[in-house]
Amino acid sequence: MVVTPDGRLRDKDAWEACRTNRHAEGKLLEWAEVAQGRKWAQRGWIFALPLRSFNDPESVDKQLVQPVLRLLVKNDDPDVSLAGTAAIKWSQQPTSASSLAGHSK
Repeated sequence: MVVTPDGRLRDKDAWEACRTNRHAEGKLLEWAEVAQGRKWAQRGWIFALPLRSFNDPESVDKQLVQPVLRLLVKNDDPDVSLAGTAAIKWSQQPTSASSLAGHSK
């Protein structure tokens, strides 16, 4: 996955499929066409963390492992699952051609 400098998914089709289906104050994106079932394990979603949020094994557990387990195993709400993480907040605007300029696939 590639993210543009302005905080959007680089793939325009993917961005359009999920940019309006946001959770946890915009930190988790859900693919609209695959939002099947009530369990997060049955749905297509993504959240991203800056690499600087991983300082040691404990931070990997807190920032990545535990939020994913809360979503997949406990089916917790994304607000609860991502609380206290450094997950990025996705921009709401659609990807424009100018935001893709200078980036190769």
